[in-house]
Amino acid sequence: MKAKSKNAARRILQQSECKLPLDVKALVQNHGVTVLHRTVEKSVTGMLVVNGARATIMLNDWFEQDQQRFSLAHLFGHLVLHRRSAPLFVDFIRFNEEKSSQEARQLQEREANDFATELLMPEEVLRERFAEKPPYVYSGNIVQALAAQFGVSDLVFALRLSQLGLTNP
Repeated sequence: MKAKSKNAARRILQQSECKLPLDVKALVQNHGVTVLHRTVEKSVTGMLVVNGARATIMLNDWFEQDQQRFSLAHLFGHLVLHRRSAPLFVDFIRFNEEKSSQEARQLQEREANDFATELLMPEEVLRERFAEKPPYVYSGNIVQALAAQFGVSDLVFALRLSQLGLTNP
């Protein structure tokens, strides 16, 4: 499951010129996806609409740039991984979603998150960067500076480092 998402993101990165932070909007647009910005209800971070061979991703301008970048990568992950399963994917903040509804979406959401994480913060790049000495994740200034290099939030970056075992004990 996780390998499928990571491998798909890695293929996309190999086909493109990868500079950090990744220009995820240009990458998505180069794959023929229209990207729109709108201000909509605050519970919706973004939306993917698939209409045959055409796809449009809408991002909510209520959210900070790093959240929009992650949402864009996440929704692009749905397109790459799940385009045949549904014509519409809505990325929203789930407040009180029913358990059965959560379980139905869980696999696809994890796959799209894994795709977005690998696309924005490639494991190989992080491992090369920290081969000698992992950053001390609890040092806010270091994490903040490193997160900015990848164009993601401090929290998302710290979670990625922890996930990869790249933090000091």
